[in-house]
Amino acid sequence: MSSLAVLAALVELAVKAAATMLFLLAAVRVWYDGPLAFLLDTLRRVPAVQRAITASLRHQAGRVITDDLKISAGSPPVAIPDKGEDPQQLLEQIETLRTHKTDQMFAYVYSEAAEVLGHALAKAQERAALDFVSNDASELDGGLSAEQRHLVAEYMRAFMHENALNPTLFVALRRFEVELVQMTAAMLNAGPAARGNVTSGGTESVLMAVKTYRDLARARMPGSVGTPNIVAAVTVHPAFNKAAHYFGLTMTLVPVDPVSQTVDPAALRAAVTSDTVLLVASAPQYCHGIVDPVEEYGRVAREFGLPLHVDACFGGFMLPWVEKLGYSVPAFDFRVPEVTSVSADLHKYGFAPKGASVIVYRTGGLRKHQLYAYSGWPGGLFGSPTMAGTRPGGYLATAWVTLRTMGQEGFLRIAGDLMDLTKFWTEEIRATGALKIVGSPQMTCFAITSNNPAVNVFVLADLLEDKGWKMERESNPDCLHVTVLPQHLARRDDFVTDIRACVDWILTEKIKPKGMAAVYGMVARVPAKELIDEFLLEFFNQIYS
Repeated sequence: MSSLAVLAALVELAVKAAATMLFLLAAVRVWYDGPLAFLLDTLRRVPAVQRAITASLRHQAGRVITDDLKISAGSPPVAIPDKGEDPQQLLEQIETLRTHKTDQMFAYVYSEAAEVLGHALAKAQERAALDFVSNDASELDGGLSAEQRHLVAEYMRAFMHENALNPTLFVALRRFEVELVQMTAAMLNAGPAARGNVTSGGTESVLMAVKTYRDLARARMPGSVGTPNIVAAVTVHPAFNKAAHYFGLTMTLVPVDPVSQTVDPAALRAAVTSDTVLLVASAPQYCHGIVDPVEEYGRVAREFGLPLHVDACFGGFMLPWVEKLGYSVPAFDFRVPEVTSVSADLHKYGFAPKGASVIVYRTGGLRKHQLYAYSGWPGGLFGSPTMAGTRPGGYLATAWVTLRTMGQEGFLRIAGDLMDLTKFWTEEIRATGALKIVGSPQMTCFAITSNNPAVNVFVLADLLEDKGWKMERESNPDCLHVTVLPQHLARRDDFVTDIRACVDWILTEKIKPKGMAAVYGMVARVPAKELIDEFLLEFFNQIYS
């Protein structure tokens, strides 16, 4: 969704709720402390005020969807057609439906298949390395792009209707899952006792980790833990907040240093209470590409006897190769003795199709708390390793064949290319003088912030979007997130050229924040964040209607 469109509606909400002046007052940050905070909270509890807020939220969410996002509302309900539609006509719809351009995105799509796996597939052909791929080179001639897609598509086709819920029934799926965990564990320097599972994505891996450590605390200290608590940096992925919300835990978010964007170990230690059941570190945190000081987290974990989960969903399949290439990467994996589990997404820098992630535990004893079993059902004995009941076999198969196809050689090559591009982009961005990079990122990800009061990064984002780039806006500090992806290799100079042109335009024309840029900056300073949360809930409720 367009974050600017959403935020525009929020500011309009802030101004239009004249009946109570609640939003308008909340937007004036300097007045919010003390008595006004109490007044605002009190006003929100008045039924008439709450009804007005709800009505305004509903109206503005609808306006954003229909006017700003141009998504039709009120279309007639769709039913399964009486007769099957013509397959050729459905095939022809693909290009119409798939209108996005991934080479100007900085999130969501980590690779077009051909760019990443083409070279690796060629090497696999030369070595005849794949057990399940024909050794007849003539079958693979005709362009690496098409053949790579053919390989992955064939694995999806072969296993897409199989269900990994029963590990005794589909033997190949069990093999895929076990070997995916083993390959990931080896990459992350886990020992032979490591166990884990494949999930549908990073959020499910996080959900499983939180559920595991909640249940572990209950088993170790029955009745002695009040409301279980997680301690993490404020930059931790919100999937942990989501997991805490789902499973009845609380989150303590520790502030980070405004320059380094890392946590002070003393502040981390001070945040631990008798109810804390888990420490979480990020490798790296998504916002700025900075790896948390996992060894420092480990010392705190050891001091309090706590488990330590490393969320490497973003960087788990990139940092190991970056380190092998000779770059400085802080210790983050199972080489840190206190690390008890790590999550890593196969469908990010593992380049597998969506959605696939791995969670690895140091021991099977830990993983046991993730599992669920129920023997009281008349339908038979029931057990499952992850949240999902149905576990589609196609995603296991395609993730497995992707790792087998890539090989360490392929991952190292891609990591080298992307780190070279990251270095080039960050150096050129700094060279503008008007921009700088937040902190010291260690991977193929960084955040751009202003180094000149005359250059507002949200204005920069608006101008870059006019040139086709899909910018990811962040706050605290105001910055623009960039994940460097394989499809950007062909746009190496374009991004730099466009940034320079936009910065020069801002400085020459003395462009001030207005429109969407002003909106985003204003809303970022609205302290009544629960109102923004309410708007987002209404937005998602309507957009999926």
